Amino acid sequence: MAKITMRSSKVMVSVLPSVQRFHAIAYPLDPMFALEIMYLSSDFGYHPLSHLMGSIFGMHNGKNVEVFCYALSPNDGTKWRKRIRSEAEHFVDVSATTSYVIAKMINDDKIYILVNLNGYTKVSPYLEFIVV
Repeated sequence: MAKITMRSSKVMVSVLPSVQRFHAIAYPLDPMFALEIMYLSSDFGYHPLSHLMGSIFGMHNGKNVEVFCYALSPNDGTKWRKRIRSEAEHFVDVSATTSYVIAKMINDDKIYILVNLNGYTKVSPYLEFIVV
């Protein structure tokens, strides 16, 4: 998504255009605000998800985005897991953690956007904290 700069009287304001085409507004961005994005998955390891998205986690602009990866599966010791762990700013293995504790961690980390990379798959019972 492209960042747009608008002039409003004498002040420069940076905004992100709305995701929806029919919205006629733009959401302001605070330059002092880092957007916290969390990727949640049980597939941070030898899995097609890691093969396809392995470099995505390190591609975010570190000045504007803080990346969290929460792994719902234990470490499988593969190079894929190591790569994601090294590229994400925060990588946490929550495979032995309860849903309640994970929800508290998400809240404490002040996550703004949570991307569930599992969808409705084998570990979906652990994801009830998302709707809380």
